Amino acid sequence: MNDMTTSNDQVATVTSINKAAGSDNARQMISYPEHMTDVGDISAHIMGVLQSTLELEKLIELFDDELASIVPHDHLAYTNSEEEVSFLVGKAARNTCSYRLVLFGKELGELTVSRNTKFLEDEIVKMENLISALIYPLRNALLYKQA
Repeated sequence: MNDMTTSNDQVATVTSINKAAGSDNARQMISYPEHMTDVGDISAHIMGVLQSTLELEKLIELFDDELASIVPHDHLAYTNSEEEVSFLVGKAARNTCSYRLVLFGKELGELTVSRNTKFLEDEIVKMENLISALIYPLRNALLYKQA
């Protein structure tokens, strides 16, 4: 059996960067190879990354890192009043996109993404596709938290 891999098999490159000047926080920048331009491929990859943890805060951080590589943004907030959780990444900005997350009629919380520049229509479509990859891992993390 041949076990050769090519450079096209690489999924993403992860690089550590600082969130902002003077910040103690660090984040990762994910860069996808040129051949990986299909949102479906990227969504499948992100779903795999997100399924690597059941810790709610870590899940939101991973999602933020992955989303930032596709749709640059300054702030991501996740809130779930029923579970009394709220996670913020970055500093809130003027232009926002907010999403109420629901799966099979069950409220999973709200996700808000913001930045200083207006989101373009294609960025909103990409963001919404990537959020769909978050739904099941988010539900699993919430169930784990409840247990």
